[in-house]
This record gives sequence, structure tokens and C-alpha cells, in this order.
Amino acid sequence: MITLVIQNHPDRSLTNLRRKLVCSLAHRRPFLSGDRASGNPGAVQFFEEQIGWALPVKEAQKSRYGKLHAILRLKYKDFHLLSVVWSGNKSFHIHVVFDTALFVDRGGAPHVTALHAGHHSHWNVLAADVEAVLAPSRAVHPDGNLAWQTAFRRTPDGIRKIDKVGHPFDLKKGAKVHQLVIWEKVSLRKSANGYALFFSSTRYPTPLTPMPSGEKLEPSGVAYRRHPLSSEQTAHVESHLKAHFVGEDCPVAFSHLAWEGGS
Repeated sequence: MITLVIQNHPDRSLTNLRRKLVCSLAHRRPFLSGDRASGNPGAVQFFEEQIGWALPVKEAQKSRYGKLHAILRLKYKDFHLLSVVWSGNKSFHIHVVFDTALFVDRGGAPHVTALHAGHHSHWNVLAADVEAVLAPSRAVHPDGNLAWQTAFRRTPDGIRKIDKVGHPFDLKKGAKVHQLVIWEKVSLRKSANGYALFFSSTRYPTPLTPMPSGEKLEPSGVAYRRHPLSSEQTAHVESHLKAHFVGEDCPVAFSHLAWEGGS
């Protein structure tokens, strides 16, 4: 998944959804003057502009998000989903999901050590498409922090706890806000003209690993084959996750890591 956010700052994390890769963007905007409690003048206006990109509701294909979906569907055979999520503050996170199965079946899988740089390169390509279609009125640009797959993102239907004063909508510090889905559409039918894949082997720093002869990535498989973590590495990751998901205000509790599909 590739997430693009047209926003002021980075948020939460999500990257690999089985065989789907998600890219995320946000736009970074300058501090203007004058929004009620926030002290950031253009925050509410910029929020309203992002809402406007979802209009008209009854003719979704005519909205800017709808036009972006149509362009991605025509341009990329592996495009799967466009989802726009309100971060709980000023910004919207634009999640773009691609199906990696075709890429892996055709050329092979990138090595796990190349994923970070590869995600960054693909994000830069997608950012140009998204910015050209949405065309923000102010001097805002996609937040480059989200070009890295480890960056935090705001995911659909998550819960955000307001951690500072000065919220643009006067929400109090400590309040919990649902991260609402503003616009979403799945690309179920591929365009007959969409032959190109979004993923390219040239955007990874190391050669791909071909799939074994006669083997294809099944829908329930993972996006790439990775070496399993050692028991020490697994324990290290689990300890950090347990330390993160703690406290009375945390809505979930971490249990353990589970490996699927033999990985």
C-alpha cells in the first residue's frame, strides 16, 4: 500500500496487506494565520478544501478523488483500491493499494532488504500523479516522511487520541476521535487498456528473485518471500509492540506475532 497525505505532519503506520502493497501520501502545508483555537489560520479552510475533493457525493466519479481513481485504474493494471481517511486533525491520508501478485509472477520478488528503498522510489512516482490531479490551492506538497514504509499512517476506522492543545475544531486534549473514511472505491474491473504495472524492477536497488518454476503467488499468499525472524528477533519485536500498546487509554492489547503462508 502506498499512502499519500496532504497534511501538516506524519501520523500512523501500515504497509503490507498480504499481497497488497499500500502507498500513502499526505500534503505538508505551511502555517498560515488564524484558525480559532489552533492558532493556525488556514487549517479549517484547508480541511474544507480536502472535503471538497470528495464532491459531488452523488456523482463520485466527477470528484477529484473520483478522477484520481479513474486515472490510476486506466494507467496501472495492478491498481486495486483508493481510500481517503480523515486523520482526526487537519489532514486526510490517501491510501492507494496495488496488487503485487502480477509483478511478482512476472519478474520475481524484491529482497526484503530492498523493500524500504523500493517503496520510497514508487511513492515518489505516485506522488506526482496524486498532486497533479488534486491540485491543492495553497503551496502544499506531499509529506515526504510517508515515502518510507515504516512511517506512521492514519488507517481507516482507527481511533486517534488528541495529544496536544490547539485542535482546529476545538477538541480537547485527551479526546478520542474516529479516523473516518471520507472516500473509498475498489477497482474490481481492470481497464482493457491498462497493461502497465505500477511496480517496476528498476525502482529496487537489487535484482529481483524469480518465483520458482511453475509456482505462482496465490491470492492468500504474501507479497514477497522473506526469511523468518530468529527467535531473538521475534522476541525483540514483540517486546517493543507490547511496550507500545499499554495503558488504560489504549483500545487494544498486543498478544504475539503470528506467521502465515510459511513466512
